[in-house]
Amino acid sequence: MSGSLEGPVAKVGRAIDHYRTLKNDFLGGFDIKHRHVTPEAQREGLEYRFHVGKIDVVDSRFALVLGDGFYNMRCALDHLAFQLHVAELGDPLPPAVEKASQFPIYDVRPSDPPNQWNYIKRLSAPVRTQIEALQPYHGWHDHHL
Repeated sequence: MSGSLEGPVAKVGRAIDHYRTLKNDFLGGFDIKHRHVTPEAQREGLEYRFHVGKIDVVDSRFALVLGDGFYNMRCALDHLAFQLHVAELGDPLPPAVEKASQFPIYDVRPSDPPNQWNYIKRLSAPVRTQIEALQPYHGWHDHHL
């Protein structure tokens, strides 16, 4: 049996909806609001203070929408990891695999190689390689996209 991308795609769609809400309802249609920043040297240039221009009060709902958007992106990755396991191991998954199925996210490179990462160790080497290439510890450079 093959896995389905329906769940992961739906969660990404919800995250996109949250992004559009943030952009249009809270940021006036802009992705980034530029602020005037003035540097001020301190201690003969050994330290600097940066003064930011006026910052608008943020609507209290902004944090809720932002949190929901991040949550949906995280869920999309976990759905994807689960469906990759279904595609490779079949349905139903063994209970131990079902419990451990999750998309790993590491800010720092783990000492263990991906074939020992509990969440994906049962997946094939090519799939583990792709997941490892998406880890934040690589940084966000064009050669990873």
